[in-house]
Amino acid sequence: MKASIPLAAAFVVSLVAPAFATDYYVVKDSGSNGCKVIDTAPTAKDDVLGYPTFYQSKSAADLDMKADKACNG
Repeated sequence: MKASIPLAAAFVVSLVAPAFATDYYVVKDSGSNGCKVIDTAPTAKDDVLGYPTFYQSKSAADLDMKADKACNG
């Protein structure tokens, strides 16, 4: 019985944790003519590159942003 409570708690946490994950988007920065990574949902005025592509880590978004010709002027 005592072992089942921590297991049940771990199971519940594993179901809830993905809901708190942050998504990252690469958007054109109109001010600098480059790009930037944002961690909030893009708005209608944002020019999202690869939309509806989002990244689950900032490092992956940064890597694609650096490789995208539209972001390098």
